[in-house]
Amino acid sequence: MFTGIAAFDEYRVDMAEYEDDIRLLTDHYANQLCALDSWTPVTVSPGRVLTQLARLDVASCSESGYRLPRIDPANLKTLKLSQWSASCSWAPFGTGDDDAAIKFPSLTLLSMSDDGAPAASDAAIWHQSSFPWKLCFPRLREIPPALQYVSELSLPATKHLMIGTDDSAGDNADGDDDDDDDADYDEYDVPPSIAAACRIFEHAQGAESLELNIEDSQSPILPEHITCTSITSLYIRPSVGVGTMLGLIGKLPKLASIYISYLNADEAEADLQLPGPDEDCVVEPLSTSIREITIAESSVLGGSPEIIKYLLLKIPSLARLHAAFRPKRRIAEFVDAYSTRYPRLLGVKLVHD
Repeated sequence: MFTGIAAFDEYRVDMAEYEDDIRLLTDHYANQLCALDSWTPVTVSPGRVLTQLARLDVASCSESGYRLPRIDPANLKTLKLSQWSASCSWAPFGTGDDDAAIKFPSLTLLSMSDDGAPAASDAAIWHQSSFPWKLCFPRLREIPPALQYVSELSLPATKHLMIGTDDSAGDNADGDDDDDDDADYDEYDVPPSIAAACRIFEHAQGAESLELNIEDSQSPILPEHITCTSITSLYIRPSVGVGTMLGLIGKLPKLASIYISYLNADEAEADLQLPGPDEDCVVEPLSTSIREITIAESSVLGGSPEIIKYLLLKIPSLARLHAAFRPKRRIAEFVDAYSTRYPRLLGVKLVHD
């Protein structure tokens, strides 16, 4: 089948009848392969190590007793393991020294799924037996969505972690349109993937940055849904109200940036009180570390964008505000009028669309 091949760095085969050919190819080109994508067991001769892999997408425990070949994790950027179960091991990525940490210095994307294997839905396999404390992902940026199976993932050495969530309504996994599934659904329940993401964040408390991207949600996004207070960056695509935005900023002391795709009016908007520029009273500052706020679209940023003015007075740490407010002249006049009492306003970069 495979004749006359001098060299290559990637191949994909998903036909079980070529299992022997896959083994021979992997064995022969072990020091050249940069990417390997296979849904059949991959084996190599004893002592052979895949040293150059940057991408690995395999069924990790597809057969009883099967074990991945030895893999040097130094260059891995993408790691996708399916059919993970309690019998699987991280040992193929290690040096064989029990005292040495298994490190993935280049890994940016980790995806793990059980593909329906009952054993993998057991939460116990996500604890230290499968994820030893010496397992290090210092550059991990994304864990794609099978979050219910990795919510106990321990990432003590992770420095930067981003998780995207999507709890949009739609057909269930089996393609059934069962109205009974919605009967017990409370629109104010915590979205499942947000809850799972927050649990993962709690296991990465040594991280320098924790970024939560909320892509879609069947229920409203509420401050009480975000249980991890160490989040440093928050991206919210579903529309949220003024009260929710202020609640999130106030709840997350380490939050450095927030992106709101659409800000809508709610009862909190009516409660915003702005003192006059010469009044003795001042807006009580919000205790927060946030430096950047982006509001892409809004129903409340009209000719008199009071929320923008309120944010400028309320948040002393604010360094950049990007919002769709018009006309720009009104905000410039506001800054001029209030800068004597609030001199920090002159240091805020205002970007408008």
